[in-house]
Amino acid sequence: MRPDFPFRPAAFPFFYGWVIVAAATLGIVASIPGQTMGVSVFTDHLIEATGLSRLQISNAYLLGTLMSGLLLPLGGSLVDRFGVRRTVVVACSGLAITLTFLAFADRLAVDLATAVPFIPVAGASFALLALGFTGIRFSGQGMLTLVSRTMMARWFERRRGLVSAISGPFVNFSFAGAPLLLALWIGRAGWRGAWLEMAITVGVGMSAMGWLLFRESPEE
Repeated sequence: MRPDFPFRPAAFPFFYGWVIVAAATLGIVASIPGQTMGVSVFTDHLIEATGLSRLQISNAYLLGTLMSGLLLPLGGSLVDRFGVRRTVVVACSGLAITLTFLAFADRLAVDLATAVPFIPVAGASFALLALGFTGIRFSGQGMLTLVSRTMMARWFERRRGLVSAISGPFVNFSFAGAPLLLALWIGRAGWRGAWLEMAITVGVGMSAMGWLLFRESPEE
């Protein structure tokens, strides 16, 4: 993927690294659906939809977090191999697909239990939620954050601490306000609709922004 398409960063009248800081910060913020504060708002709705207990939901989330953590070294090698621009598109697409899957996990569990009589609905719900949590933790909290932070670090040397300090408050404020925003989102669109709308926002919006603005390094 040519770094001068669809525009040449070198033609900017200022150091393109500052665009990278803004784009990487937005990339980290876009990982909220896969962060703990982004999932926890949906817990009560998942309990009601699946019939699982709060402990069972927590265990499914724990399993998903552990599995995504084990997969992250592989994800890091993909960033090194394919570059940040391709990887951010894949990460956003993966997050969007997983959010869509989770939005219908309760219905899929019923269908699975109906098709395979020896599998109880509760067992199917637990397995599908664990799979979905693995996906959003890996693609959101894992890969989308990893690729954004990696790119930002590659663009700065002496000012690396400064750009981290500039990006940090925006990320922290977004993370702190996420539960309230998501609760309002759920109140407007329902928990299922909120996840589907987030899937479109990340899968289309953040993917397009990442492909347009992300670049590997100043040398490139």
